[in-house]
Amino acid sequence: MQAHWTAPGTIVMVVQAWKKTLQRHFLRRQMLKVNPRKEFFRLGISEIRAELKSLGVETLWTMAAEAYEYRETIRIEQQIQENPVIEQQ
Repeated sequence: MQAHWTAPGTIVMVVQAWKKTLQRHFLRRQMLKVNPRKEFFRLGISEIRAELKSLGVETLWTMAAEAYEYRETIRIEQQIQENPVIEQQ
């Protein structure tokens, strides 16, 4: 069984059983205790990776996503902070 990771902090699982297994394992790290359907956890990708490895799940990892639009947005925001005149144009 394989899992596929698409973006930083985002999990897209091929097999729902692995997803539930991870959610149970990291239950204490869940951010929203009131609404468990909101699947947000306080943990790093390395922790998820280690747990999947311990479960024997084969995964394909892309640790540096292209994310062109995100990186371009960050660059523009930095330019605006450095030169406020740009924001007015």
